[in-house]
Amino acid sequence: MYINHSARHVCRTVRGATSSICRTPALPNFSASGGLRNIPISNQTAANTNLGLSQFRNFSQSYRQLNSIPLPEAAEPSKASPKSKTGRNIGILALIAVLSFAAGSYTTLSTIKAKFLPKMTDAQSASAFETEHEHQKEVEAYLNSHPLIQDLRSKPHFAESRPHLRFSEEARKTNLTAGVLAGPGRIVVPPIVFLEEAGTLVSVAYLGTDVCGYPGYVHGGLLATILDETLGRCSFAVLPNKIGMTASLNLTYKKPTLAEQYVVIRAKVTKVEGRKAWVEGHIETLPKEEGEQPVVLVEANALFIEPRQVQLMSLVAPISS
Repeated sequence: MYINHSARHVCRTVRGATSSICRTPALPNFSASGGLRNIPISNQTAANTNLGLSQFRNFSQSYRQLNSIPLPEAAEPSKASPKSKTGRNIGILALIAVLSFAAGSYTTLSTIKAKFLPKMTDAQSASAFETEHEHQKEVEAYLNSHPLIQDLRSKPHFAESRPHLRFSEEARKTNLTAGVLAGPGRIVVPPIVFLEEAGTLVSVAYLGTDVCGYPGYVHGGLLATILDETLGRCSFAVLPNKIGMTASLNLTYKKPTLAEQYVVIRAKVTKVEGRKAWVEGHIETLPKEEGEQPVVLVEANALFIEPRQVQLMSLVAPISS
């Protein structure tokens, strides 16, 4: 048997089985003259060729079967549900709102601090007042020369100040006692305050003609305001963060308070419990002569409580330096 380019059999098949005796096959080749000639090949080479053809047929059949299997369709990209889109949009809007609020809060806080923070310490405020008219000069001179003021200045445990002057003029305009009620005919000069760390306070002021209820008599509401502010400042000395808010204020009016007179406001802390401070005080006349006894005009007692949000308040406008 001879093999050619399309050979399908290498050995002769006898009765359905491959015969163990095969003729020596030959490969075609070119002769020197250009013609074909047969080249014998071994039985082993023929067997290897038969095995290779068989494997090729098996591979072809498997490849056809593989091609006949339909491929799964490509999955479409998942689309976000309307709910997920809504949630994402809400989240973005919330983030924008938070950032806007933070920026606005920072701007507002910066503005408040620039306008309303104290411009000087308590000690500096004691000598910061400058008179603007003759009546103020007269009142200021009388106070500085009075024996009570001189005596308080000689006591080192009392710290002198004029609290209203610690703040800018723009800030004072929004304050009741330092702005609306201050000036000619009202609280003529800023009160002089002496505060002891143990919780004792003495303040001296002059009340003019334009703060009356009944003509010639100072309005009781103004006296209540002065006592509220003075007793509150006295409580600052003993509260943890030097800030207190009025929880209660009780007044007893003892005598009518005449306009155009000097008054002394005295206060003393009587009890302290954590964020709470109880204070008692009164308004009395300033003696004009040595040996004259002061007259008590109004008595008061109050409770002051340091607010829980004290850290934020002290950041915006601290009370003490």
